[in-house]
Amino acid sequence: MNFVGLEDQVRALLAQGRRVEAVKRVRKTTGWGLKESKDYVDALDKAALPTSSAADETEVEREARALIRQGRPIEAIKRVWELTGWGLRESKDYVDALIRDDPVNWALLAPKVRDLLAQDMKDEAVEWVVAQTEMDVQKARDYVDLMSRPAQSSPRSQDLPAQVVSQVRALLAQDRKIDAIKLVHSLTDGGLRESKDYVESLERGETVVDYRSLSAEELLAELEQAGRTPDLDLIRACLERREELTPGLLEMLAGGVDEDWEPDDPRWYREVHAGLVLIAFREPAALPIFAEIFRDEERENLIEWFDTELPAYGPAATQMAIDLLNDDSAYDYARAAAPEMLSAIALHHPGERERILEALRAQLPPLREDGTLPPGIRFQEIWTWVASALANLRDTVSQPQGVALYKRGLIDEAVMGGLEDYLAEFEPDARPPLAALYEYDVLKTYEGLHQQAARETQWRAKTVQPVLTPSVLQTTGSSQPTQHKQRTHSKRKVGRNDPCPCGSGRKYKHCCGKKR
Repeated sequence: MNFVGLEDQVRALLAQGRRVEAVKRVRKTTGWGLKESKDYVDALDKAALPTSSAADETEVEREARALIRQGRPIEAIKRVWELTGWGLRESKDYVDALIRDDPVNWALLAPKVRDLLAQDMKDEAVEWVVAQTEMDVQKARDYVDLMSRPAQSSPRSQDLPAQVVSQVRALLAQDRKIDAIKLVHSLTDGGLRESKDYVESLERGETVVDYRSLSAEELLAELEQAGRTPDLDLIRACLERREELTPGLLEMLAGGVDEDWEPDDPRWYREVHAGLVLIAFREPAALPIFAEIFRDEERENLIEWFDTELPAYGPAATQMAIDLLNDDSAYDYARAAAPEMLSAIALHHPGERERILEALRAQLPPLREDGTLPPGIRFQEIWTWVASALANLRDTVSQPQGVALYKRGLIDEAVMGGLEDYLAEFEPDARPPLAALYEYDVLKTYEGLHQQAARETQWRAKTVQPVLTPSVLQTTGSSQPTQHKQRTHSKRKVGRNDPCPCGSGRKYKHCCGKKR
């Protein structure tokens, strides 16, 4: 087992104060018992301390911690400086690490390695890095080689070990930008301005990382921490490593999220990224997990991410979608996604058409001999979505049932439009449904996310929030300003997958179409 990836995950959890979660992660990954897992986490929770000939490590830590507990951090820095012979910067970084209880102090790793290199003890430096960080020997050697190079004036991510880049990102996620800059500065010997520029470029997602050099565990860790808009090169690297990454992606998709995570925790998107990449792989082992997700109302937010993309599986996904369609116990929102998925599969795979038409038609209420619906029939939301899917497929067999449902007021016109709109779908010159034009390309999906994020940033920069009176705040039931939009009307029917006219950025079917 490669413990480097696990250690990085545990350290990240500890940095967020999530000790219990860290122990659970170790137990799940290793199969160890509770005590062994707790001991492992406790060991990582101790601050790394470079060896020093001037004083015993335990003595340095004990005295520094005693002064910290007395509220005397300046005296602690001075005492570490006296006992170890380090510079003031290294002494301050060490005390700061004790205050934060950082599991590894990368800022102190570089001075020790350089000290050993100055004594022509490169092999000892490699061994020390392995012992302190649990890097494998090759990564430790690369790190030592980095420290032996001349000072860099412009740090680059490809020159830094992946673990260090991850550490910088973790610091940024904790809103510790100054610490991130200091870390880069200590590792590169560049100027503070260059280190600041590097950190800010990483913060903006502009820094190029050699993802192809990462292990499978490191790639998964990068993907888990990528947030809403991961680096496209990260996605490309993942697409090249299907066999290695699939087990971890399946676990990530099935594992869910932790409701205790902070709202801005990037791991909220871990399921999304795992699912989108697995769909790109057309991985059959993921289909049962998707089926579970669509039946779990607590994970409703994922449906919008996957319902348009899952038809990329083609015939392999047909039965899963039919089962969802026929599952009366599934909640309405999830079940309503099945007709659209089925129509998309039928449009791209004509061999599935008759099977899918039969499943869709079976959901509509039968007509009496006179072509009318039985009396007393009650509205079911699924009929609207099924009728829409059948209209997309130009199925004239079910058209009389659709018309009858309209005449009885049993079709949601906010989704489908009026009867004239419905009948227009069957005209020879009707525009093709969006599903017929859509081809899943995971890279284009992520490019779209980047573009959407850029538009949202521009919108926020231009938008001036209105000042609301207390009465307005009370009416809205929220302490946040609410932007009131003027209602507009359009002759054109709003497609279910079109952007919602309200300006939310969501698909119409999942915004105002759903609410109405």
